[in-house]
Amino acid sequence: MIERFDHAVIAVRDLDASAESYRALGFGVEVGGRHTGAGTCNAIIRFGLDYLELISVEDQEKASGTPRGAALVQFLRSHASGPLGFALATQNLNELAGRLGRSGLSVPEPFEMERMRPDGRLMSWTLLVPGLVAWRRAWPFFIQWNTPDPVRLSWERPAQHSNGAVRVAGVTVAVDDFDGGVMLYGRQIGLAMTPHAQFSPAASRSAGFNLDGVQIGVIDPASDSSARESVAQYGPGLFEIVLQTIDLDTTIDVIQKAGIRVPTVDGDASTVCVLSEATGVRLKFTARR
Repeated sequence: MIERFDHAVIAVRDLDASAESYRALGFGVEVGGRHTGAGTCNAIIRFGLDYLELISVEDQEKASGTPRGAALVQFLRSHASGPLGFALATQNLNELAGRLGRSGLSVPEPFEMERMRPDGRLMSWTLLVPGLVAWRRAWPFFIQWNTPDPVRLSWERPAQHSNGAVRVAGVTVAVDDFDGGVMLYGRQIGLAMTPHAQFSPAASRSAGFNLDGVQIGVIDPASDSSARESVAQYGPGLFEIVLQTIDLDTTIDVIQKAGIRVPTVDGDASTVCVLSEATGVRLKFTARR
């Protein structure tokens, strides 16, 4: 029912400056366009069907007209940039809404959105957002694309990222209620749990869930210092995005040339972590399969 990971969303106060910051880290960043009637605009870091979205507010009055838009405006009043949330893709949103509702998750009616690209082409999709807001929450939101995948990929071709990144390999969510978070992703959303040791050996309370090869981690911030720092800064929610790279040496070289230190993670030479003040997001690059 849930087919794949779709995209992670990063809020940015200054879209142009943030796009340049990500380009300095070796990402190919393209202008996405404007969300019709929403008062927001974006830029896209595309790998394949999966991508990172940089979202910004260009009309605060319009953006504040919906709960999700108002939450974005409020977030950007306090933060120049930072991680917001992520989307999982389905081809049957109404059926998914019914199943999530029966599992006890609060789900309103799905609603449609669209984005006008700079070239005049219009992309459209339907969203299901638990609790009406998925920004800085334990849960993801869900997307069903109305524009067919091959068409979208012909309009927005995957970029060649000089840092070697080829796909989103995972995301990690820091939650207030660890047991509740495990139940959310397992029983309610219906993802398969993966062995604890494969997800975060450094954290004493963490769990991993697999979605078509993408790991979605749930972590108790009390058991991990990095997660604690993220929660102190942004509150509970998305705290880390994991990217697979085809050549970790290239990744390190490109990012170090941007003046950013890239330490290994927990003594693991196949994984490095990037936390740039210019982006406000914790990015982990891994050479693992």
